[in-house]
Amino acid sequence: AYVQFSDSGSSFPNITERVMVYTKLVQAARLHFRFRPTLRFSLGAAIFGTTCAFVLFDRAGMQVSSAFDLHRDPVVFIRVMLGLLYANRVYLGFDTNITENNQVLTTVSGEKWDILSKICSSFEIVEKGTFVAAVAARDKAGGAERGGQCIMKSYWKHREESPLIEVEFLKRALGVPGVVQLLYYEQVRVLGELDVTARVPGRPRIERVHHRLILSPRGEKLVNFSSVNELLCVFLDIVEGAYHIIE
Repeated sequence: AYVQFSDSGSSFPNITERVMVYTKLVQAARLHFRFRPTLRFSLGAAIFGTTCAFVLFDRAGMQVSSAFDLHRDPVVFIRVMLGLLYANRVYLGFDTNITENNQVLTTVSGEKWDILSKICSSFEIVEKGTFVAAVAARDKAGGAERGGQCIMKSYWKHREESPLIEVEFLKRALGVPGVVQLLYYEQVRVLGELDVTARVPGRPRIERVHHRLILSPRGEKLVNFSSVNELLCVFLDIVEGAYHIIE
């Protein structure tokens, strides 16, 4: 939230002040996504003097509610605050397919994966929001042996981008030596509904769909080679993998 006391009464800030307020909220939302990479969206509020507006950030951008005066319409503010206080985690932006402690993922098909560690995440607002983590299968989920580490990749993609080039390629590459293997793919669903960025009636907006992949095996970072020979073997494996794909 952004709060600024003002002597200007209930008037909404001018364009310069408004840009400053929303810039600060964008920075806060980026931090929110950075430290909670499994978030589906982030909610915020801007209070300037006695004027308030609510803001939603997701991977399609920012949406701002109509501004209202806290003195003239206090019920609106109280209703929203109470709604957020008692709301289901879904409506606060959490992915309910992942436990609150971010340790277990349950796929749409019911398979369970232990989330071991975060590898990388993107915290920009208008983009795919890619989140990559190391995971381990429970009871050979997805055909993976329990204890063996795999990769979970979660990202948001334009609905119009179909077929998914990455998924189609990985499906064609199943069983090809030297190529990462696709164990599981899903379009994420929350409360039984396809997980998409917010729709706003009457406002044209990019629509992104939430996708999740499980890949195997998990490799080591390229910088972790122990000798020149080992590094050369890695590049040789890359060349051989490309050859097998072409074949």
